[in-house]
Amino acid sequence: MRLFGQDLYGLFLGSVLIGAATIPAVFWLGRELADRRVGLLAAALLTISYTHNHLSRSSSPAPLLIVTLFCACLWRGLRTGRGVWFALAGILFGLSPLVYYGARVTFVILPLLFLWC
Repeated sequence: MRLFGQDLYGLFLGSVLIGAATIPAVFWLGRELADRRVGLLAAALLTISYTHNHLSRSSSPAPLLIVTLFCACLWRGLRTGRGVWFALAGILFGLSPLVYYGARVTFVILPLLFLWC
């Protein structure tokens, strides 16, 4: 709040900035999974999404950003085999329960998903 002000503008601007940072992250994930066109379409759809815009103004959109970056880093790590991407994915995976309590379920779902694949 010291950076943006001691009012509602300062309180909500952090959420708006995190929500805006989610759009390039979704583009990167779409580009990693398919191609540039899919990334642009996913980012455009997220940009006009009512739910994303509403949550970016009123609460914290950090869980979406962290999960999106986690999926993109994990996919790039699986595709390239470089350890740095797996390390980044692990860091983001560990951060996810800190920003969203419901993310604890990913510790069950992700191993089951890998067993299924």
